[in-house]
Amino acid sequence: MKKIVKKIPARVSIAYQCEVCGTKYRNEKKAKECEERILEAQRFRAGDRVFNLEPRCCYIGSKYFRVKMTVVKILGPMLPDYEYMVKWLGSYGLNNHIFQYEVEYTCLTCGKKHSHLYYTPEICKLQGKIPKTKKEIRKILKAQRAN
Repeated sequence: MKKIVKKIPARVSIAYQCEVCGTKYRNEKKAKECEERILEAQRFRAGDRVFNLEPRCCYIGSKYFRVKMTVVKILGPMLPDYEYMVKWLGSYGLNNHIFQYEVEYTCLTCGKKHSHLYYTPEICKLQGKIPKTKKEIRKILKAQRAN
């Protein structure tokens, strides 16, 4: 834990920073609790080919699709936001330090190159071609969890 002291005219400001995610706290105890949280495993690297589990929608053609993407940047570790905790984790792994992945892809409808942020459970490593059915996706996810 890092102690940050700032001298502001007429007073001194003290903050404590988590060494894992960089979040600042006024309370030393909360900063220590943050540091003790579990760090999610980084499953993807820059350059990995992935596909999205939830179909994306192009506003030009209003068509839903799964697409091949390339991981461009890895953000984190960071604290999860509310949507991630409720939608993707349920009650498992709440308040862990997590990673977010910036991916680039070319839209199948409009042909434009896009960039988007995904959390770990939202994308899956691509092995061959993109699966078409939910059964194929479940099979891939089961194999990846085993590894």
